Amino acid sequence: MKKIIVCSIPVALATALFLPFSLSASIVVFQENFQDGLTGPQPVGGVDWFANVKADGAVFTETGSANDDGRVAIGSRDDVRNAFYFRGTTSDSFDRALIWTDTFTVDRSAGEILSFSWRDNNNVSSAFWQVAIQIDNGDWFVSNQSYTSASSWTQRSLDFTTAAADWSELNFTSGTVLAVGDPLSSDLPMGNVTAFGMYGVGETGEVQRLTDYTITVIPEPSAYAAILGLGAVALLLRRRFARKS
Repeated sequence: MKKIIVCSIPVALATALFLPFSLSASIVVFQENFQDGLTGPQPVGGVDWFANVKADGAVFTETGSANDDGRVAIGSRDDVRNAFYFRGTTSDSFDRALIWTDTFTVDRSAGEILSFSWRDNNNVSSAFWQVAIQIDNGDWFVSNQSYTSASSWTQRSLDFTTAAADWSELNFTSGTVLAVGDPLSSDLPMGNVTAFGMYGVGETGEVQRLTDYTITVIPEPSAYAAILGLGAVALLLRRRFARKS
């Protein structure tokens, strides 16, 4: 079975109340390890993700071998559990890919995003990943920070900010366009993150891999207060019931 952790901020907070914490404590609200428990390459749709490729944002649903150029799929690598991989080729403009999911919404009114993190393993340092997000089911954005690696699994993290200098537009409409646009002239807009993933730029014959995609947030103090208030009400009702019985 694939391992995926998805929980709302209030649920995560309710769990955290039983553990030592401070009001600045961070919590993981989403984690995807791509563990589908199957052998051989699998389509990304099997783990509730999507893949769009090339300049026209074409939907990609095939699998094939990890040794085939122009592939996007889920497969295994060395001693690491299943990971997403993207093998590009410039021969047919298969030089970019957006992998993404909309299975979870990050409610930014309940907590601010602290970071996006993952592990990657690319064949060459010239191929790279960038974090991609969609806000309120509308515009897409891509981090200006890109990440490369070569030959070994490496832990990565993007510290989330809303500063204009850290983001660019991502022009994406499935089946129509997929391209990095202009750098932002103003800060990232407010709103919930309704979809997220990674934008990859590849090279012919070179494989880019990633796993352990994780979103961490810092809850708003009001969210803690709401959970604590509900806990106090529950305790009061329990005491009243105990006295009556």
